[in-house]
Amino acid sequence: TGTAQQRYFEEVITRVRGMPEVLVAGAVSQTPLQGGGTNTFRVEGQPEPPASSRHEATMRGVAGDYFAAMGISVHEGRAFNADDDSESPPVIMVSSAIARRLFSDGRAVGSPVRFYAFPESAWTIIGVVGDVKTASLDAPAPPTSYYTHLQAAENRMSIVARARTGTDPTVLVGAMRAAANGVDPTMPR
Repeated sequence: TGTAQQRYFEEVITRVRGMPEVLVAGAVSQTPLQGGGTNTFRVEGQPEPPASSRHEATMRGVAGDYFAAMGISVHEGRAFNADDDSESPPVIMVSSAIARRLFSDGRAVGSPVRFYAFPESAWTIIGVVGDVKTASLDAPAPPTSYYTHLQAAENRMSIVARARTGTDPTVLVGAMRAAANGVDPTMPR
């Protein structure tokens, strides 16, 4: 179930974060350069675009300190926190590409957006982060939106960590794998 998956990823991140060589840890549904699907959306309060030119964004589910672990800076607003859960109103973070394109007045934070695939809820933008290339190093960074897995559970996520200088990555990956298996060896990976 979604709740079991959320607890699983939260516990894995907690264990990885507790490793002496790890500075910060998080998770993401698709790491950069893996490509990914997109969803169309509209900004509430702005004119409805024609179906042929709806705004489109790559979507990523994130957990923990994903942005800090990946070195993605928060330019405006804030990152997700533990209070952004299934009991609170839905929130998202957007890339600078979205903010530049749709909010020339610089007022992305606080704006509600509605995804056509999920029309029942408006999602409030709480932060703007740096652009990240998702498909290729040669292609421009696409507009990207991020949601917390605590509000929309993910069944697969990649754990990411920022480690202290000098840490052997192969040793760290093994320790991270062991941490994941230690939480629940039956959870699909």
